[in-house]
Amino acid sequence: LLIGINDISKDVPKEIVAQNIRKIVLRIRKDSPNTKVYVQSLFPTNEKFKKFPKHYNKQDVVDYVNNASKQTCQELGAQYLDVASVLTDANGKLKEEVTYDGLHLLKAGYVLWVDYLKSQKVL
Repeated sequence: LLIGINDISKDVPKEIVAQNIRKIVLRIRKDSPNTKVYVQSLFPTNEKFKKFPKHYNKQDVVDYVNNASKQTCQELGAQYLDVASVLTDANGKLKEEVTYDGLHLLKAGYVLWVDYLKSQKVL
């Protein structure tokens, strides 16, 4: 599950975004109890690119949602995957070399993502 950045860009309150992720995990648990649930962290963005201004400069909200998602996973027995950790630069932004617009990934970003998932034994 990787969801929420578009809600954040529309200024949906961070608590609502986090609650919605929790509701999705609960629904999966209820309707398909044997399904393995993986919740991936939201990625940082990088405002240097200017293409998606409503998504940028909201890292505090992204961090809140990521922390809430991690807690949800711990409470509900899902696996939290901190993919953002391999996509973030020293300034907390999406690495320039992995994006073409500050939001979406280039091949280099997908390679890092897949390598991370392999390192976590989910691929």
